[in-house]
Amino acid sequence: MDVAFSLANHFKFASVQNKAGKFTLPGLKGISAAAKTITRVAPDNSGISIVAPSKRQPLAYPICTFVYMIIPKETSKAAELKRFAKWALTKGQTDGPKLLFAPLPKVVLNASNKTVNLVHS
Repeated sequence: MDVAFSLANHFKFASVQNKAGKFTLPGLKGISAAAKTITRVAPDNSGISIVAPSKRQPLAYPICTFVYMIIPKETSKAAELKRFAKWALTKGQTDGPKLLFAPLPKVVLNASNKTVNLVHS
């Protein structure tokens, strides 16, 4: 479950020790720090993970992840699907912090846009 849901329902949090040895709580700062550890993406977009991020971001929360959209490469609704996915990668990014979702790092955003561009009818 996400941080916003947990906060809205008054769930308790525990700080978790990251690879830098710091105990961090979930939130925009820690999730953004974890996301910043992604500096490149494999050409097939495999292996994008921010679980247990490297210690170069000492504020990184160690048990967070990206939100994924699984899309087909071919669909009769390619135009509509691409329009929605591109909205999520642009306008959706600006709305994210209000909902406690950290914006995607540029390298992940670029890889995601390349994937969306592969969708066709």
